Amino acid sequence: MKILVNLPDYRHIHGGVTNHFVGLRPHWSENVTYNRIGKRREGRSGLWWLPWDYTKFALRCLFSRPDIVMVNPSFNRKAYPRDMLFMRIARHLNIPVAVMFHGWDNQYVASLNHKKMADTLNMANGIFVLCSDFERQLKDTGVTTPIVLTTTKVADSLVDGVTPPEAGGCRKIKNILFLARVTREKGIFTTIETFRLLQKRHPDITLTVAGDGEALNDAKEYVKTEKIPGIRFTGHISGKEIKQAFLDSDLYILPTEHPEGMATSVLEAMAFGLPVISRPVGGVKDFFRNGEMGYMTESTDPAEFCRLVEELIDNPAVAGKMAANCADYARRHFLASKVASQLEREMKRFSESTGL
Repeated sequence: MKILVNLPDYRHIHGGVTNHFVGLRPHWSENVTYNRIGKRREGRSGLWWLPWDYTKFALRCLFSRPDIVMVNPSFNRKAYPRDMLFMRIARHLNIPVAVMFHGWDNQYVASLNHKKMADTLNMANGIFVLCSDFERQLKDTGVTTPIVLTTTKVADSLVDGVTPPEAGGCRKIKNILFLARVTREKGIFTTIETFRLLQKRHPDITLTVAGDGEALNDAKEYVKTEKIPGIRFTGHISGKEIKQAFLDSDLYILPTEHPEGMATSVLEAMAFGLPVISRPVGGVKDFFRNGEMGYMTESTDPAEFCRLVEELIDNPAVAGKMAANCADYARRHFLASKVASQLEREMKRFSESTGL
């Protein structure tokens, strides 16, 4: 089966969509090729490249005749109309199309004419979403095209050689990890305040903040001004540094208020056997077993996050059981090799459907 996948310029753009498909690349069993669209490393804006992108895409569809095309928009004002035109070009050439939604802007979705939106999306042969909430929204607007829940991935190589925690073991919480974009909406300041509360009873506990983002300097300055000890900021990390950050940690925290699709960092933390303390945002809540893999709370109050972390500090056996549950589930469901197989299986099914 020949599959053509539209992606941002994967040579230098490392956003969520690109990272996802670059990570899947070693695991495809079918003939999967990537088609660059949007801004290139040479400079000019994505809008400047758009006429060429549509022309090149049409030519590739005409001459290589893929069995199915996959477009990868976020559901927002910029990406959705752009990628729906790619879909229309392919369908005009009688080539099946799968649409995979990554980000999701609820305000933008609400602003659309839902009948027109449903008519457009029903041109697709299949739709992938990262969260059951997104699936319900699409169905409520009249979308009848098959919708499949999928997930982001954990690179198989990331956990190569890492022994998962055994059931029945104990987990002492010494170092907490926040690994994400360092932004207010991802919960960096909630994390810092949670940590400050924890230190009143557990002065030896530490916090590692891994990543960069627009709030990084503000977070560093806040920690310095408030004289909060025990917090280490790594800045941007990649490759072996990410692996080591997970290995050096005992618990993962993400008090996010960001409209997540599926937070990859949560899946990675689980694959390393880190219990997770987070909020039920996006696709994580579709599989997360509260009290068995960690804790999810609707709250954004640092005092509540402190209480949940202390539950695990004070109960190493419970934390150990959660660690084993997380590693087992993540390695059975989220490894890139398994995600690639699922996508190929579903795209084969979509390519055989009648579509229009």
